[in-house]
Amino acid sequence: MWEEVCKKVNTGQGTTMNKTDSRLLSKSLHEALKAAKGIVGRKRQLETILSYLKSNIEELKTKKGGNLHIKVRWIDGKSAFKGRIRTGIVVNLEHVEPVLFFKDAFLLVKRRIKKALNKHSILRVNFVFCAEYEKKDEENKVIEDIKYFNTRNYIIVQT
Repeated sequence: MWEEVCKKVNTGQGTTMNKTDSRLLSKSLHEALKAAKGIVGRKRQLETILSYLKSNIEELKTKKGGNLHIKVRWIDGKSAFKGRIRTGIVVNLEHVEPVLFFKDAFLLVKRRIKKALNKHSILRVNFVFCAEYEKKDEENKVIEDIKYFNTRNYIIVQT
């Protein structure tokens, strides 16, 4: 089941599902992620699809006429080492332009980092921007691709 979604996401044929389907698929993706030991490309692909599912679930939660002011949302991801290594996902609910997304995401991330600094005096933070890009080829067909942009680790100290 999750392989079908991988194909749809990788070929740009987005999918719409209900909450139950998303949760079942999320569970099987988590199992596949655990099984993909040492395969970085496969892990990244599965993490992207999980993020896609989580954003799909967030869109299902948004009611028509409600939450219209919410453009980005934070989702807590997996954690390891008793919560000392954590993953957070900023989900884009509305933006088309990356610059506008970054402005709204910055405020959300800044707030989360301040909260984390209240618990821990020092943080090591890195970011991965994952985006789906579209372009037209010579035959006017739309080609969609997922790109990743990584930063190095930054150390943030409580002042």
